[in-house]
Amino acid sequence: MVMKEVEEILPKSPLHFDLMHAQLTLKWVLRLKPDADDSLRIAALAHDMERAVTGITEKDLDDSLKLKDFKRDHALRSAKIITEIMERHGYVYSDLTFDRFC
Repeated sequence: MVMKEVEEILPKSPLHFDLMHAQLTLKWVLRLKPDADDSLRIAALAHDMERAVTGITEKDLDDSLKLKDFKRDHALRSAKIITEIMERHGYVYSDLTFDRFC
């Protein structure tokens, strides 16, 4: 159910390729680690959720020197969004290991 919800949200991104990018990321994760657990599969698919939810992209950045900070904050915002979705679907905090991916 989480994966389905993510795939319904991603097309709202201002970047038209975000859903395909997420699906290809998941495909590569599964190629490299066929036994990937739910957390890794969901992280692969949802790693750019923030763009679809907030509409914020790198194009909105005024100072290219701040790109590293932007990317870190983007990853944390995406993790927060997907954590909230996962909790709604019954995942408990011990299942949510996104901090290891950020």
